[in-house]
Amino acid sequence: MRCCERTALTEFIRELIVIGTNEGLAAARARVGRRPTVATKEVIRVARDLFPDLGRSIPSIGAVVLPA
Repeated sequence: MRCCERTALTEFIRELIVIGTNEGLAAARARVGRRPTVATKEVIRVARDLFPDLGRSIPSIGAVVLPA
Protein backbone atom coordinates (compact mmCIF):
# COMPACT_ATOMS: atom_id res chain seq x y z
CA MET A 1 0.00 0.00 0.00
CA ARG A 2 1.32 3.41 -0.83
CA CYS A 3 1.69 6.14 1.75
CA CYS A 4 -1.30 8.24 0.65
CA GLU A 5 -3.55 5.18 0.42
CA ARG A 6 -2.59 4.19 3.95
CA THR A 7 -3.21 7.74 5.18
CA ALA A 8 -6.65 7.84 3.56
CA LEU A 9 -7.59 4.49 5.08
CA THR A 10 -6.37 5.59 8.51
CA GLU A 11 -8.40 8.79 8.32
CA PHE A 12 -11.48 6.83 7.24
CA ILE A 13 -11.13 4.40 10.17
CA ARG A 14 -10.63 7.29 12.57
CA GLU A 15 -13.81 8.95 11.27
CA LEU A 16 -15.75 5.70 11.82
CA ILE A 17 -14.49 5.60 15.41
CA VAL A 18 -15.50 9.23 15.98
CA ILE A 19 -18.98 8.58 14.59
CA GLY A 20 -19.43 5.49 16.75
CA THR A 21 -18.23 7.31 19.85
CA ASN A 22 -20.58 10.24 19.25
CA GLU A 23 -23.51 7.87 18.68
CA GLY A 24 -22.74 6.07 21.93
CA LEU A 25 -22.50 9.34 23.85
CA ALA A 26 -25.82 10.53 22.39
CA ALA A 27 -27.48 7.25 23.35
CA ALA A 28 -26.13 7.50 26.90
CA ARG A 29 -27.41 11.09 27.23
CA ALA A 30 -30.83 10.04 25.93
CA ARG A 31 -31.31 7.40 28.62
CA VAL A 32 -33.71 8.50 31.29
CA GLY A 33 -32.56 8.43 34.88
CA ARG A 34 -29.28 7.72 36.53
CA ARG A 35 -27.62 4.62 37.84
CA PRO A 36 -29.15 3.41 41.06
CA THR A 37 -27.05 4.13 44.11
CA VAL A 38 -25.77 1.30 46.24
CA ALA A 39 -25.04 3.39 49.30
CA THR A 40 -27.79 5.07 51.30
CA LYS A 41 -27.20 8.29 53.19
CA GLU A 42 -26.77 6.25 56.37
CA VAL A 43 -24.10 4.03 54.77
CA ILE A 44 -22.23 7.08 53.51
CA ARG A 45 -22.37 8.66 56.99
CA VAL A 46 -20.99 5.53 58.64
CA ALA A 47 -18.20 5.23 56.04
CA ARG A 48 -17.20 8.86 56.57
CA ASP A 49 -17.17 8.34 60.32
CA LEU A 50 -14.84 5.33 59.91
CA PHE A 51 -12.52 6.95 57.36
CA PRO A 52 -10.42 9.10 59.76
CA ASP A 53 -9.52 5.96 61.77
CA LEU A 54 -5.91 5.36 60.69
CA GLY A 55 -6.16 1.66 61.50
CA ARG A 56 -8.79 1.07 58.83
CA SER A 57 -8.14 0.60 55.15
CA ILE A 58 -10.62 1.56 52.43
CA PRO A 59 -11.43 -2.11 51.66
CA SER A 60 -12.08 -2.81 55.36
CA ILE A 61 -14.47 0.16 55.58
CA GLY A 62 -16.24 -1.11 52.48
CA ALA A 63 -16.57 -4.56 54.02
CA VAL A 64 -18.15 -3.04 57.13
CA VAL A 65 -20.65 -0.74 55.44
CA LEU A 66 -21.44 -2.83 52.34
CA PRO A 67 -21.15 -6.50 53.29
CA ALA A 68 -21.29 -8.93 50.38
